[in-house]
Amino acid sequence: MNSDARVLAMNVENINYDHLWHELFLHASADRISKHIPNHEHITCEPCILGKQTRTPSKQMDDKVTDKLARVYIDHCGPVTLTTYGNGKYALNLHDEATNYTWTFVVPDKIAKTIVNVLNAWKAMVDNQTSLSSDPHRVRS
Repeated sequence: MNSDARVLAMNVENINYDHLWHELFLHASADRISKHIPNHEHITCEPCILGKQTRTPSKQMDDKVTDKLARVYIDHCGPVTLTTYGNGKYALNLHDEATNYTWTFVVPDKIAKTIVNVLNAWKAMVDNQTSLSSDPHRVRS
C-alpha cells in the first residue's frame, strides 16, 4: 500500500458519519435524520448552535417625547423608478415623534445642498405655522 492510499484509508476511518449525515441533510435535527438513518446519534454542530442564538437586545430608546418638535426623525429614500413631474427621484420624510406628523418632500437628488435647502424651507414653514421654535432638541436619521 503506497503512502497516498494509506492517508486515504486513515481519513476514511476517521470520518464521523453522524456529522456527515447531519451536513448532507442540510443541518437537520438528529430526530429527523434518525427517521431515515438508523442508529444516528446527536452531534454538536457549531454552525447550528450559532444559528439558533438570538440577538442581544438593542439599546432601549429614550422615553417618548411629548413636546411638539422636540425630536424629529429624518428619512431619505430613493431613488424610485418613476420620476415626478418636477424630476424628483427621492423622498425626504420628516417625522415629529410627539405628534406623529410627517412631512414628505420630493427632491431631485441626494446632494447635501439640496437637502439643506429643503430643511431650511421646512424650518421656515414650521416657524410660520406654529408659535413654537422649530429647533428640535434631537434629530435622528
